Amino acid sequence: MKTIGDTLPRRFKAKASGAITAGKPCIVEADGDVTQVALVSSPIPSAQSAVTFESASVIYVAATFDSNSNKTVICYSDLGNSSYLTAVVGTISGTTVSFGTPVVIESGEMTHVAVAFDSTNNKVVVAYTDFPTNNYGRAKVLTVSGTSISAGSEATFNGSNETFETSMAFDSNAGKVVIAYKGASDQGKAIVGTVSGTSITFGSEATFNAATTNDTSICFDPDNNIGHQDANRRIMKRDVDVICDECKAIYMLQGWQNSQGACAEFYLACSIGLEIYYESSDQNDIGSRRCF
Repeated sequence: MKTIGDTLPRRFKAKASGAITAGKPCIVEADGDVTQVALVSSPIPSAQSAVTFESASVIYVAATFDSNSNKTVICYSDLGNSSYLTAVVGTISGTTVSFGTPVVIESGEMTHVAVAFDSTNNKVVVAYTDFPTNNYGRAKVLTVSGTSISAGSEATFNGSNETFETSMAFDSNAGKVVIAYKGASDQGKAIVGTVSGTSITFGSEATFNAATTNDTSICFDPDNNIGHQDANRRIMKRDVDVICDECKAIYMLQGWQNSQGACAEFYLACSIGLEIYYESSDQNDIGSRRCF
C-alpha cells in the first residue's frame, strides 16, 4: 500500500485481497493488502433439555463442581422429605447431564444451604441452618465416590445465635473455606473452616458488617489472594458510581453509623452536595437534615 499526494486529504493505493464493495470499511492486513471488514457470525448458545435431579419440590438449592471427581454436586432442602438436607451427584457427558441417587446428608429441617469445593483436600463442604435447633449454623464434609456421596460428622460454626443467608467460598491460597452469614443482631459474620479428612473445624467468628446484613455473597480472587474484601470493593465501586451519576439524595437507615459502607456513602453524598434523608428512632419519622 502506498500514499498518493503530500497534502491532505490524502489518497491511498493498495492491493485488494478479495472483493471490496464501494463504501464498505476495510482493514490493512499484515502483508500490506487491504480486505473488506466482514461480520463473523457466532453460533447461538442453546440450552439442552432440563433434567430432573429431585422429583419433589426443593428449596435452598446450592451447587459446586468437584474437579477431583469431575462431578457436579447439588445440595438442597427436600420439601418432599420433611426438608431434610439432601445431596445428589451429577455427571456431565457431552451436552447432557445425569444424576445419581439423592442421599440424605442431615435429617431434620435444614435451610439456608451453601456449598463449596475444597481443592486442597478434594472434598465438598456444605453449610446450613439447623432450623430445629435454634437455627444454629452447621457444616459437614462430603466425599464424592462415583455417582454417590457420603458425609462426615457434623460441626457447628455458630452455636449461640441464629444463622441465615449463608454463602461460602474456598480460598485456594490458604486451603480454607470461608463462610459468610447473617448472625447475631442480623450482623454480617464470617468464619474460616479447615478441612481434615472427613471433618471440619472452625476459627473465631468475625464481623464484617455491624449493621443489618442481607443476601450475603462471597468469592475468592486467585490473582490477588483476596476473598470477601474484593467482593466488597466491587460493591462499593458500583455504589459510588450510582451515587455520583444517578442520585439526587440518599436515605440513611437507623444505625448506619455502624456500617463502614454506609459511612462511606454518607461522606461521599455530603462531599458532592446530595440531600441526606434520615430514619429516626421513630420508624414513621423520616426527615431531611444537613450533613454536619
